[in-house]
Amino acid sequence: MLLFAIARSCYELIGVCCTGNPSSKAAMLPHIAMMNSHLNYNVGAYETIISIYSDSSDLLEALDDSTFIWRVETIKANKLENQRHLSLIMGTCVCGDMPITRNQDRLARLIHIDNRLMILIE
Repeated sequence: MLLFAIARSCYELIGVCCTGNPSSKAAMLPHIAMMNSHLNYNVGAYETIISIYSDSSDLLEALDDSTFIWRVETIKANKLENQRHLSLIMGTCVCGDMPITRNQDRLARLIHIDNRLMILIE
């Protein structure tokens, strides 16, 4: 229980430090993969990743293809936690009301061309 509380506090602190601070957000990008590994434990990783991605069009446009490939593969493999992963991947495609077309194109390519089996047609 103590370890859970410490992890939650750390994620809350990171989230606060990243809010409105582009340099802190950029510094945290290399740690997103580690945060992703904590998504299933409800320690605040999801909220922290959202705060890093939010209002950061420059950071979102700079994401590499591996971010999208990893998310799509995770969605395919881990059906129980899809809602969080879908929310995170959707969050990389818009910034406020502005579309991040580069990311939208990459995601569309990954789903519609490389992973057609993910599309359900009724």
